[in-house]
Amino acid sequence: MEKTAIRKITLRKAALCSAAAVTAAVALPQLVHMLGRLTGTDALTGQILLPMYLPVLLLGFYAGPAAGAAAGIVSPLLSFALTGMPAPSQLGIMTAELFCYGLFAGIFAPLRINPALKALAASASARLLRLAVTAAAVLIFKTDGLSLSGTLYILALGLPGMALHTVAAAYFIKKTGVGE
Repeated sequence: MEKTAIRKITLRKAALCSAAAVTAAVALPQLVHMLGRLTGTDALTGQILLPMYLPVLLLGFYAGPAAGAAAGIVSPLLSFALTGMPAPSQLGIMTAELFCYGLFAGIFAPLRINPALKALAASASARLLRLAVTAAAVLIFKTDGLSLSGTLYILALGLPGMALHTVAAAYFIKKTGVGE
Protein backbone atom coordinates (compact mmCIF):
# COMPACT_ATOMS: atom_id res chain seq x y z
CA MET A 1 0.00 0.00 0.00
CA GLU A 2 1.33 3.43 -0.96
CA LYS A 3 1.96 5.65 2.07
CA THR A 4 2.72 8.94 0.32
CA ALA A 5 1.55 11.05 -2.59
CA ILE A 6 3.92 13.49 -4.26
CA ARG A 7 2.51 16.73 -5.64
CA LYS A 8 4.39 18.36 -8.50
CA ILE A 9 3.78 21.99 -9.42
CA THR A 10 5.60 24.21 -11.85
CA LEU A 11 8.38 26.51 -10.69
CA ARG A 12 6.32 29.48 -11.87
CA LYS A 13 3.31 28.42 -9.80
CA ALA A 14 5.54 27.77 -6.77
CA ALA A 15 7.10 31.22 -7.13
CA LEU A 16 3.71 32.94 -7.44
CA CYS A 17 2.32 31.02 -4.48
CA SER A 18 5.44 31.85 -2.47
CA ALA A 19 5.09 35.56 -3.24
CA ALA A 20 1.42 35.46 -2.25
CA ALA A 21 2.21 33.60 0.99
CA VAL A 22 4.99 36.03 1.97
CA THR A 23 2.71 38.98 1.19
CA ALA A 24 -0.05 37.48 3.32
CA ALA A 25 2.42 36.64 6.10
CA VAL A 26 3.48 40.30 6.23
CA ALA A 27 -0.02 41.80 5.80
CA LEU A 28 -2.09 39.55 8.10
CA PRO A 29 -0.20 40.48 11.28
CA GLN A 30 -0.79 44.15 10.49
CA LEU A 31 -4.52 43.55 10.27
CA VAL A 32 -4.56 41.43 13.42
CA HIS A 33 -2.53 43.98 15.39
CA MET A 34 -4.86 46.72 14.15
CA LEU A 35 -7.75 44.67 15.51
CA GLY A 36 -5.79 44.31 18.74
CA ARG A 37 -5.40 48.07 19.02
CA LEU A 38 -9.12 48.57 18.38
CA THR A 39 -10.09 46.03 21.03
CA GLY A 40 -7.45 47.08 23.56
CA THR A 41 -5.59 43.77 23.42
CA ASP A 42 -2.68 45.16 21.36
CA ALA A 43 -0.04 42.52 20.52
CA LEU A 44 -1.87 39.83 22.49
CA THR A 45 -4.20 39.23 19.54
CA GLY A 46 -1.25 38.38 17.32
CA GLN A 47 0.27 36.08 19.94
CA ILE A 48 -3.04 34.22 20.16
CA LEU A 49 -3.92 33.97 16.44
CA LEU A 50 -0.37 33.64 15.02
CA PRO A 51 -1.35 35.30 11.72
CA MET A 52 2.10 35.11 10.12
CA TYR A 53 2.21 31.34 10.49
CA LEU A 54 -0.85 30.27 8.49
CA PRO A 55 0.32 31.43 5.01
CA VAL A 56 3.70 29.73 5.53
CA LEU A 57 2.01 26.52 6.69
CA LEU A 58 -0.35 26.46 3.72
CA LEU A 59 2.47 27.17 1.28
CA GLY A 60 4.49 24.28 2.67
CA PHE A 61 1.56 21.94 2.14
CA TYR A 62 0.92 23.23 -1.38
CA ALA A 63 4.35 23.95 -2.84
CA GLY A 64 6.58 21.70 -0.77
CA PRO A 65 9.23 21.93 1.93
CA ALA A 66 11.69 24.16 0.05
CA ALA A 67 9.10 26.83 -0.77
CA GLY A 68 7.58 26.64 2.71
CA ALA A 69 10.96 26.88 4.43
CA ALA A 70 12.07 29.80 2.22
CA ALA A 71 8.84 31.70 2.94
CA GLY A 72 9.37 30.94 6.61
CA ILE A 73 12.72 32.71 6.49
CA VAL A 74 11.73 35.61 4.23
CA SER A 75 8.39 36.48 5.88
CA PRO A 76 9.57 37.58 9.34
CA LEU A 77 12.68 39.28 7.95
CA LEU A 78 10.68 41.27 5.40
CA SER A 79 8.01 42.06 7.98
CA PHE A 80 10.68 43.33 10.37
CA ALA A 81 12.29 45.44 7.63
CA LEU A 82 8.94 46.99 6.64
CA THR A 83 7.10 47.23 9.96
CA GLY A 84 9.52 46.63 12.82
CA MET A 85 7.60 43.47 13.75
CA PRO A 86 8.27 40.95 15.12
CA ALA A 87 10.20 42.47 18.00
CA PRO A 88 13.97 42.23 17.61
CA SER A 89 14.18 39.85 20.59
CA GLN A 90 11.77 37.46 18.83
CA LEU A 91 12.99 37.80 15.24
CA GLY A 92 15.56 34.99 15.26
CA ILE A 93 13.34 32.55 17.12
CA MET A 94 10.31 33.32 14.95
CA THR A 95 12.41 32.97 11.80
CA ALA A 96 13.59 29.51 12.91
CA GLU A 97 10.06 28.54 13.92
CA LEU A 98 8.49 29.74 10.67
CA PHE A 99 11.23 27.99 8.68
CA CYS A 100 10.19 24.77 10.41
CA TYR A 101 6.47 25.45 9.92
CA GLY A 102 6.97 25.59 6.15
CA LEU A 103 9.53 22.79 6.07
CA PHE A 104 7.50 20.35 8.17
CA ALA A 105 4.28 21.14 6.30
CA GLY A 106 6.03 20.27 3.05
CA ILE A 107 7.51 17.11 4.53
CA PHE A 108 4.18 15.96 5.99
CA ALA A 109 2.11 16.96 2.93
CA PRO A 110 2.59 13.73 0.95
CA LEU A 111 1.81 11.46 3.91
CA ARG A 112 -1.50 9.70 3.60
CA ILE A 113 -2.81 10.55 7.05
CA ASN A 114 -5.68 12.67 8.29
CA PRO A 115 -5.19 16.26 7.04
CA ALA A 116 -5.77 17.69 10.52
CA LEU A 117 -3.02 15.44 11.89
CA LYS A 118 -0.65 16.68 9.17
CA ALA A 119 -1.32 20.29 10.13
CA LEU A 120 -1.13 19.62 13.85
CA ALA A 121 2.11 17.65 13.46
CA ALA A 122 3.73 20.43 11.42
CA SER A 123 2.61 23.15 13.85
CA ALA A 124 3.50 21.21 16.99
CA SER A 125 6.93 20.26 15.61
CA ALA A 126 7.74 23.89 14.86
CA ARG A 127 6.42 25.12 18.22
CA LEU A 128 8.52 22.49 20.03
CA LEU A 129 11.53 23.69 18.07
CA ARG A 130 10.82 27.20 19.36
CA LEU A 131 10.95 25.84 22.90
CA ALA A 132 14.22 24.00 22.20
CA VAL A 133 15.87 27.06 20.60
CA THR A 134 14.79 29.24 23.52
CA ALA A 135 16.04 26.68 26.03
CA ALA A 136 19.40 26.60 24.26
CA ALA A 137 19.60 30.40 24.13
CA VAL A 138 18.73 30.73 27.81
CA LEU A 139 20.67 27.81 29.26
CA ILE A 140 23.74 27.65 27.04
CA PHE A 141 24.21 31.22 25.83
CA LYS A 142 22.64 33.04 28.81
CA THR A 143 20.63 35.20 26.39
CA ASP A 144 19.02 38.25 28.01
CA GLY A 145 15.39 39.05 27.29
CA LEU A 146 14.36 35.41 26.92
CA SER A 147 13.06 32.98 29.50
CA LEU A 148 11.65 29.49 29.47
CA SER A 149 8.61 30.59 31.46
CA GLY A 150 7.99 33.43 29.00
CA THR A 151 8.30 31.02 26.08
CA LEU A 152 5.89 28.55 27.69
CA TYR A 153 3.47 31.45 28.18
CA ILE A 154 3.79 32.45 24.49
CA LEU A 155 3.33 28.83 23.39
CA ALA A 156 0.21 28.51 25.56
CA LEU A 157 -1.16 31.79 24.18
CA GLY A 158 -0.72 30.43 20.65
CA LEU A 159 -2.82 27.29 21.21
CA PRO A 160 -6.00 28.89 19.77
CA GLY A 161 -4.01 29.93 16.70
CA MET A 162 -2.68 26.40 16.32
CA ALA A 163 -6.24 25.07 16.53
CA LEU A 164 -7.37 27.59 13.91
CA HIS A 165 -4.42 26.65 11.67
CA THR A 166 -5.21 22.96 12.04
CA VAL A 167 -8.80 23.46 10.92
CA ALA A 168 -7.88 25.88 8.11
CA ALA A 169 -5.03 23.69 6.83
CA ALA A 170 -7.15 20.53 6.95
CA TYR A 171 -9.82 22.30 4.89
CA PHE A 172 -7.14 23.61 2.49
CA ILE A 173 -5.63 20.13 2.10
CA LYS A 174 -9.03 18.61 1.35
CA LYS A 175 -9.93 21.35 -1.15
CA THR A 176 -6.60 21.34 -3.01
CA GLY A 177 -6.04 17.59 -2.89
CA VAL A 178 -2.54 17.96 -1.41
CA GLY A 179 -1.45 14.47 -0.38
CA GLU A 180 -4.76 12.90 -1.35
